[in-house]
Amino acid sequence: MEDSQLPDSTEESSRPALGRFVDYFFQAGLDHSKSLIDRRLPVICDTNGSLIDLSVIEVKSPAQLIKEANTGNTSCCDKPKEPNGVDGKQVHPLKYHFQAETIQRYPKQDWSDTEKFPAYVPMFCFPNDLTLVYDESQRPPDTFHSFIITEENGAKCYGTCIIIYEKPSEEIRVQLQSLISEWEENNLAESDIEYVQHVKSQLEFHKEKLRLLQEYVNDSVDLNERRELEAAEEEKVCIYEELLTPLKQTILANLEHVYVPRCLGLLSHWPWYNILKDWLCELVRMVRNADSLHGYIPLERCIVNIIHEIPLPPPGKLEIVINIGDQQLHCSRPPVNTIPTLKNALFNVAYTKC
Repeated sequence: MEDSQLPDSTEESSRPALGRFVDYFFQAGLDHSKSLIDRRLPVICDTNGSLIDLSVIEVKSPAQLIKEANTGNTSCCDKPKEPNGVDGKQVHPLKYHFQAETIQRYPKQDWSDTEKFPAYVPMFCFPNDLTLVYDESQRPPDTFHSFIITEENGAKCYGTCIIIYEKPSEEIRVQLQSLISEWEENNLAESDIEYVQHVKSQLEFHKEKLRLLQEYVNDSVDLNERRELEAAEEEKVCIYEELLTPLKQTILANLEHVYVPRCLGLLSHWPWYNILKDWLCELVRMVRNADSLHGYIPLERCIVNIIHEIPLPPPGKLEIVINIGDQQLHCSRPPVNTIPTLKNALFNVAYTKC
């Protein structure tokens, strides 16, 4: 999804937060104009609290830390073990943890001194840091989550965001390729390369042998014997594939299968979680299918509409309808003397071409 240019917002800035349906739209992730090395995060060593360069130590999962605590080995400064089982190798660039940042926000100016854009939104979008995703089968599915930011004056800001995955931009791809080449030069010995080549050749050999057994029927070979030969070859293929699986994100890494997460979100002083989730999902669908949609509405127009043109529904039976793409989103607020619940409803609209 490309970065879009949104118009400056100077009008309607006097509308109070409690009268707005949505306060801000934002995108968070990796800024492709900045260096990946500068965005890489260090690791805090538990033993003395010192910072350790992420390029020389693996990030340990909670399960690993619990296991070490149970066995009495609590040091997090041990040499890491890469998937190929060789100690002392640097962490592969595809396993780096990066610091996310706000790539784009609208409006660009704060509504007022008391209604500022929260400074730590990227941290709530990526609470476990931003990491690249490697998937050879398909693009990772979109994910959704919400969060609450309590401001200094006690007011709450409700965030709704969706994480999408896209191919790295040309700038990020060039940087990744450079980092991977440097990693291979510093960490791969000739024996490692020979080992990988041997496993790959054996895998191709047994795959071809299995294919021939399945395609060509030899009357001179007993059926049971033929099935045993096929089972033996299938087992060998599985073994060699398992040997190569942990190497796919390191030695065998292919940038064509790398995806960079990007977060699109909305901030409001009202917890419209469900309706804003539906709005974001439809927005992403529209952008991805822009070439095939009839009467496509630009991304910028949708954002301006929900921030400046959609009013906060008044308490009572009156409800507002938000139209975006093929969806009609209905929302309302209860009367002041009833249980304070918000109504979020989604209705599908039949889409027909003119």
